[in-house]
Amino acid sequence: MLKIMRDKELKKKVIWVVAIVIIISFGFLGTAYLVTDLNSANYAGKIFGKKIAYTDFEIAYAQVQAQAIMRYGDRFPEVKQFLDLETETWDRLILSNEAKKMKINIADQEVIKTIEEYPFFQRDGQFDTLLYNDILRFVFRMDARSFEESIRETIKFTKLFDQKTKDISFSQEEIFEEYQMQHEKIQVSYTLITPDQFIAETPFNEEEAKEYYNTNKLKFLIPPTVNVQYIKLAFPKKPAATSSEENADDETINDQLEEQKDLIRDKAETIYQELYDSNDLTALAQKHNIKLETSDYFSKEQPNLSMGWPFELINEIFDLDVGQISELSESNEGIFIAKLIDKKDTTIPDYAAAREKVKIAYLQIKAKDVASTKSEEYLKAISENINQTNAPDFAKAVQTLGLNVDQTPEFNRGLYLPKIGISKEFQDEAFGLTEDKKLSQVIETAQGYAILYLDSRIAASQEDFEKEKEATGEAVLNRKRNESITEYLTKLRLKANLQSNLISNETTN
Repeated sequence: MLKIMRDKELKKKVIWVVAIVIIISFGFLGTAYLVTDLNSANYAGKIFGKKIAYTDFEIAYAQVQAQAIMRYGDRFPEVKQFLDLETETWDRLILSNEAKKMKINIADQEVIKTIEEYPFFQRDGQFDTLLYNDILRFVFRMDARSFEESIRETIKFTKLFDQKTKDISFSQEEIFEEYQMQHEKIQVSYTLITPDQFIAETPFNEEEAKEYYNTNKLKFLIPPTVNVQYIKLAFPKKPAATSSEENADDETINDQLEEQKDLIRDKAETIYQELYDSNDLTALAQKHNIKLETSDYFSKEQPNLSMGWPFELINEIFDLDVGQISELSESNEGIFIAKLIDKKDTTIPDYAAAREKVKIAYLQIKAKDVASTKSEEYLKAISENINQTNAPDFAKAVQTLGLNVDQTPEFNRGLYLPKIGISKEFQDEAFGLTEDKKLSQVIETAQGYAILYLDSRIAASQEDFEKEKEATGEAVLNRKRNESITEYLTKLRLKANLQSNLISNETTN
C-alpha cells in the first residue's frame, strides 16, 4: 500500500466541480466482466503455457478499462463500443509476464509521483486526496491499492518498451527525408478515364444481368420504407428589404415575425390536443383549413428532403406504429404534425422489380472493365507520342486521343484534390514521379483510371528544415519506436500462444 499518498490529508470539504462532472459522466459504468462457459474450463485461458485464473483476468480487465477512461476522458462512453478491451487485457497479461521475466521493478515513490501528476486528481495544481479517493470509487470502481498497482504495471510496460527501443538510431539524412516527405510539393497534369464515359456504348446482356442479380441480391435490398400524411403550419417569411431605412428597422420586423410564429405555435398546440380525442388528421386539417399532404414511400436512408422536415422528425417516424401521430416538430420552415399510414419492412425485390437498378449496376461494372482496358491503350499511345518528340507535350498527347486533361494545384501529401479527392494511390504515384520518369502507370481511383504526368516539384526548404530539425527528429524517433514496439508485440503474442476460454459478452452495470 502506498501509505504516503493516502495519509496526505488535505481536509477539503467540497469536491472540485469538474470532478463531479466526470463522476456523473462515468458513474453508471462498472467493470465489464466477460461471461465464461464454466463447464468448458476452470480458467480464463493460457499464455506461455500457463493457466490464467478468472480472477487474474478480471483484475487485468479492470486495469485496462481504467487506462481507457484516463485516455479518453468523458468520451469513453462513446468510444467504448469500438475498443477491444478483451484483447487489450490479454496483451496486458502477456506484457506483465514479460516484465516479470525481465525483473523490471518500480519503486513506490515513482508510482506516487506518476499519480500525483495526473491533472484529474489535482485541484488548483495540487494533488487532492479527497478528489483522488472519490474518483477511484465512483469512476474507476477500484480501491486505492488496486489502482496504484495498475499504475505500477503500466510504468513497467513503459520501462520494458524503453529497453526494447533504446538502441534505435537514425541519421541526419533520415530526418531530412522525413521533413522532405512532409513538406515537399508537387504538381501534375492528368487525364481521368471514368466508367461513365463508356456506359452508353456498353451492351446490356439480360442473362448476365440475371446471373449478377442472383449472386448479389443483397445489393438490391430495399430498406424499411414509410408512407406518411402530414400537415405543415408554415412560418411567415421575412420580407425582402427594399431600402436602407427598412434594414434599419430589422429588430422591429424580427419581433413581429416572432410574435406571428408564437401564434402559429399556439395553433399547432391546439390541433395537437384535438388529435388526442379524434386521431383523425384529415378531419382536423379540413377543420383548420390546412392542406393535408402525403409523402409517398421513403426510407430513412433516402428521405424526401423536399418536405422540409427536421431530421428529428424523420427519425421519429420510423419508430411509430401505423396510425400513430408524431410529436410536434419545428424547423425553420414551420411546424409539422405527421401520421404514419403505412410501413413496409426490409425486402429483397425479385429480378423484375429490381431490373432497372440491376441494369445500372451491371452496366457500371462492364463499363469499368472497358475503362480499365481503354486506359492501358491510352497510356501506350500517350507514351509513344511523348517519346517521339524532343519537347514532350502531355496535354497535346491526351487531347489527340479525345480525352480531357486536368492539372492539380501544387500539393503536399494528404491534401484534398479537386475531382480526385483524397486518394493515396494517386498521391503515391504522383510523388513517385521523377524527371527521368515523368509519365505514370494507370492508377485506379474512386472516380476512375488516371494517367499522371509530372509538371513540377518543389523541394522542402533547407532553411525551414534547420528550424524544425529537432521536432522532425522527434517525429522520426516516435515513428521508429512505434514500428519497433508493434513488431515486438506481434512476436510476443505469437510466442505467448494465447488460448482463450472466454466468451465475449461485455456487460455494463
